[in-house]
Formats: sequence, structure tokens, C-alpha cells
Amino acid sequence: MKYSQAELVRRIKIKDPIAYEYMLSKYTKIIYCLAYNILSGSHSKEDIEECVADVFLDAWIKIAEFDEERANFRTWLLILTKYKALT
Repeated sequence: MKYSQAELVRRIKIKDPIAYEYMLSKYTKIIYCLAYNILSGSHSKEDIEECVADVFLDAWIKIAEFDEERANFRTWLLILTKYKALT
């Protein structure tokens, strides 16, 4: 199954577990790469993986804060990653 950005966001907002799995499959690599770039010098692989998992959980919980008019979903996830990694 493939979702458009709007459909993915809509389905996450209604807490569709299939959409969550799709989000994981589509964005894990890019989220991991950013988290790795920020954290690899001072954190373990497990810490980086935990950061990635936390980003997806945050996206699931905070999806109502995502504004499609102002941002691309991928960009929003990367911003969540940056802030999660730096805190």
C-alpha cells in the first residue's frame, strides 16, 4: 500500500496502525541518518535507535500539530528528529 502525504497524515490522525507501519517503512532510513549524524559522536547505536523510535512515537502523538499548509510531512519529521536528538 502506498499513501500520498495527505492520506498518510489523515490516516495517522485517525490512529490507523497500517499508516503507522507505512510511516515507519517510508521514513525510518532518513530519520535514522539524521539522528546518526547528530548523535554518533557521543551516543551508542542503541541510543540512536531509541531516538528514532521516539520520533515516530512523537509524530503519532503530536500529529494534530502538523500543518499541511505550512510544512511537508517529511520535513516535519526531520524537525522532530533534530529536536529529539538535541535534547
